[in-house]
Amino acid sequence: MATLSQDEPGQFSNPVQDHGLSQPRNISHTVSYGQSHVGYDCSPNTYRYATLQPPASHTFCNSGCIRCFIAISSVSILFVLFAFLLAFFVVHPDFPVFVMDTFYISNFINTSNPKFTADWEANILVNNPSEKLKVHIDGVESYMFYQSEFLATSSTDLNFHVKPKGHSLLHVKMSTNNPDQPEVKQWVVDAMSRDRNEGSLSFNMRMLVSSSFKAATFNFDGKDRILKVYCDNLDVVFVGTGPKGFGVLSSGQSQPCSISM
Repeated sequence: MATLSQDEPGQFSNPVQDHGLSQPRNISHTVSYGQSHVGYDCSPNTYRYATLQPPASHTFCNSGCIRCFIAISSVSILFVLFAFLLAFFVVHPDFPVFVMDTFYISNFINTSNPKFTADWEANILVNNPSEKLKVHIDGVESYMFYQSEFLATSSTDLNFHVKPKGHSLLHVKMSTNNPDQPEVKQWVVDAMSRDRNEGSLSFNMRMLVSSSFKAATFNFDGKDRILKVYCDNLDVVFVGTGPKGFGVLSSGQSQPCSISM
């Protein structure tokens, strides 16, 4: 019958030693070896190096890419801002203002003769309200009407600038003595004669102004534009009679014109 031996009071012999099996001497070493074997080395130096030290080349690449991205973004933003300002001032400029300063008629022969004759001269004040752009005018086509009836035309090649916040005087002259002028119908001549005898005669003047807008501070030419200028209801009174009589604006003051594209 087997009996349990007791070496010391209150303790029993180890059954593993009794069967000849050796017990591991260092349990902590065994655990450490097992953790290192599966990739979890608890060594202070190994853990700190493996987890806290990112590759130096990867850090340099990230910082370089970030700086390159910031530089490209800054250049792109500046370019878009410059293009926006350029489009704002050039594509949508402030159109010039046209004012009929003086309007003069001479050699007005309104008899029943087949050939009606008259000369018209106008001085139009061109004001540029823009602070950034100058206006370049290189040509004007002018047309004179009595009501809706065409009387005379002229074409003038010009080459002058109107500075920002500046003004200039545009001189236009039309005459029926030009052989290329159309013949005025007799009923139109009779109607103008009646209006003159009643004290006042009204004309409508239209202009096609070939213009462009140029930047005042740098070399940039804007898009060419044809401005349609309407100087309507030009009421004139005549001084004197016969061929030596002439007509001027009845108000004696300048008269604004309208404009469209």
